[in-house]
This record gives sequence, C-alpha cells and structure tokens, in this order.
Amino acid sequence: LVISYSHPPPVLVNNITYLFRNSGLSDKEIKNVLNRYMTITALNPFGQSLPMLAARELEIIELIEPDVVVFHGVHVSRSTTRDYGKYFKELYNQLLYLKSKGITVFRTGICIDNYHCDVETSIADVTYRFNRVVKESGEVDVKIIVYRRFRDPVILPGEVLRECVSEWIDAIKNKLVRS
Repeated sequence: LVISYSHPPPVLVNNITYLFRNSGLSDKEIKNVLNRYMTITALNPFGQSLPMLAARELEIIELIEPDVVVFHGVHVSRSTTRDYGKYFKELYNQLLYLKSKGITVFRTGICIDNYHCDVETSIADVTYRFNRVVKESGEVDVKIIVYRRFRDPVILPGEVLRECVSEWIDAIKNKLVRS
C-alpha cells in the first residue's frame, strides 16, 4: 500500500512503470505487479484535521490489509501543523499500532530541516537520507546515509542503491515467474 500526500496515483503509477520498464520488466509484467501487489492512493493532508487524517489512513490500511505501507511525501503532511508535538504523538501511536499488526512501514519525504528529520528518525527502525553530490565532472551522484536503531550511521555510494533496486526488480521478476 502506498499512501501519498504529494502526488496523485497516476503520477506514481507512471513513475513506477518508468522504473520497472527501465529495469527490464515488460508492460504486461508491470501491469501484473501493479494490479496484484500494489494499491496506490493519495490523501490531501490539508483537507482534514490531523486526527481525521490519521483515522482515514488507518481506515484504508484496515481495508487493504497490506504487508507494507509506504507513506509518500511525509514532508507535506508534517507541514500541516505548527504543533509538531501533536503531530509526533499521532505518528508515534500510528507506528506502534502498525508494528503491532506486523506491518512494515516506510516513510519517504524530503528532509526540509534537520530537527524534524532527526525526531522522526529517532523512532524509525531504519532511515535513509539521500544527498545529491555533484562531482567535478558535473555528473550528479547520490550519497545515502543509513541510520539504524542502536547502530552507527553508515554512508553508502549511489551505486549501492542502484544494486539494491536491481535486486528488488529481480525479486519481483522471480515472484512473477512463480505466480
């Protein structure tokens, strides 16, 4: 399940399709993955109060019963309130509930300021921060900082991300072959 606060489902489907297509999946395989294994929805965090947004998210999660939930564009939902303590309380309660249900939770967004990112990182099992690095040649690469609970951060080059994405695509292909 993907719940986006920043993009409508068709935009995300196009982005996922582009990624999968460039990784060697056929259009038929992509459609199969999207239809069988993914549900993509969007919520406008400015259209309702924080408790109502959290309730709507849980309503969708209870309906879909996913193994994994990706909250996409969390920087947008974070900006809906000045009372960050209240937001963090809702977030923390939601994460505890989802973990109790065995649901893996990913929160993706832009790190607009370090304070809020650090607070959210403090309750996450794993946090990835992506920093673009411009090389002397003008080429842009990505540096990934991985924060894991109870461990020192690790800095990985962008090539590692590309290898991981390749492995994910291979896993999807293998799942499609067995299905």
